[in-house]
Amino acid sequence: MGNSDCKLILLQIGSPATLSEEAIKTYLTQFLSNRKVVDIHPLIWLPILKTIILRFRAPMLLKRYEKIWDGSEFLLVKQTRLLCEKLQAELKNFNIECDYAFYYGKKNISELMLKKSPHQKNLVLPLFPQYSKSTWGIAEDFKGFNFKFLPPFYEEDFYIDNVLKMIDRKINEIKSNQQKIDVVLISFHSAPLRQIKKHKDPYLFQCKKTFQKIKLKLAKSVHGVDIILCFQSKFGKGQWAGPLLCDLISNNYKGKQVVVVSPSFITDSLETEVEINQELRAIACANGGQLHYVNCLNSKREWVRDLAIWINKEI
Repeated sequence: MGNSDCKLILLQIGSPATLSEEAIKTYLTQFLSNRKVVDIHPLIWLPILKTIILRFRAPMLLKRYEKIWDGSEFLLVKQTRLLCEKLQAELKNFNIECDYAFYYGKKNISELMLKKSPHQKNLVLPLFPQYSKSTWGIAEDFKGFNFKFLPPFYEEDFYIDNVLKMIDRKINEIKSNQQKIDVVLISFHSAPLRQIKKHKDPYLFQCKKTFQKIKLKLAKSVHGVDIILCFQSKFGKGQWAGPLLCDLISNNYKGKQVVVVSPSFITDSLETEVEINQELRAIACANGGQLHYVNCLNSKREWVRDLAIWINKEI
């Protein structure tokens, strides 16, 4: 691929280097010491992180990470790699080389930045549809490396329509089993409201735009079913964007038939497979209901094709 006109790097958050408590501590230290993720002053935050968070959270996370470890890579790493491989097959038609990297852990973005070719147009696409200081903002630290950033695609039709296809497939599967649906919960990763306000972060606005476009199109094919915006994966105290998915499953829709989709995640990961499809599904079942999880787009053929076409248009 050395003769390609462009090189595209897909960016993801990352995962621990391997399945061990020490690797998880290293990952958490890198992740949670970033001021764009936690903006509390380091003199206050770092002692808390090292003496409390790492000590108690790493052992708990080890048990959860075991569920998405296949012996060589974690689910997010695997799905990102597969997406890159399939996207490369599509992008070769446009003479674009594709690679992937992570903010934290193995295959770090800093290493790829140093290896960029001066003879290629260098592109970066963070795999986060909605802009956030804690995701896109970190990537922007590398703007001085002469990379062009493709824009957030939170309301692009190619993205919305592919999410809808995933939802429709799940709903048809449920109906084929003679089951009803009470509610579709459209869940986004939550964020601290204080940081959103302080940094004038457009994340919540863009989440709502994504939700509105999905709801508008979904309502045409799903009748008599609530379609609700919610958030997940709250970490720590303080006010975070809500309502929280876990509260809706445990209280508001207790005993109901619930469909959950998480369009802020492009690839499945701990937050989707473990938190939603395993832990929250178990809570729903224990309360007499059922949770039907809609997988992320991952490397679905139609999604990869449409993404490649959009990338080519944007460059």
